[in-house]
Amino acid sequence: MATPQQREALKTLGWGVVWVVGAVAFWLNAAGNPINDLRLALSASIAQGHVVNSWEDAEDGDDGQLHWSHAVAYSVELPNGREVKSGAKGSGRLRQEFANIKEPVAIDVEYLPWSPSVNRIKGSGSQSLGQWLGWKVGLGGLLLALSLVPGLKLLRQGLTEFRSAGGAAHLSRS
Repeated sequence: MATPQQREALKTLGWGVVWVVGAVAFWLNAAGNPINDLRLALSASIAQGHVVNSWEDAEDGDDGQLHWSHAVAYSVELPNGREVKSGAKGSGRLRQEFANIKEPVAIDVEYLPWSPSVNRIKGSGSQSLGQWLGWKVGLGGLLLALSLVPGLKLLRQGLTEFRSAGGAAHLSRS
């Protein structure tokens, strides 16, 4: 049976794990998949696609300003005749040519030939290794590191508390 100090240490460890998982999930949501972005920057093929639907939304932010978000749905026909449907979302105003779509709007789509479901509208995301290193590794890594610090601190504190409460000896006897 765990002592009250061990239970408190385990709670701290649990919150540390939750924080770290949440920080990584936040980073992936904010920055997108960095590996797919790099693969597209280095070896994408281009195919003709069409934006078939779009929307944009405005919300009042806590800072008193209006914040816009948008999304588009598009399809792309690959050289082998296969059609892939996909979408993209972003912040800010929707590009004018995608507003109030009545007829599909032609676009170029970058995709990975060996995995066409990994795709994006040409010009979005990193366009070179240098740009990827700057945005995804540099800025994205800084964002990830800053958001991980509190969780790692909780994990360290929980481990220290657990050891000082005799938790390591308790686990080795089990």
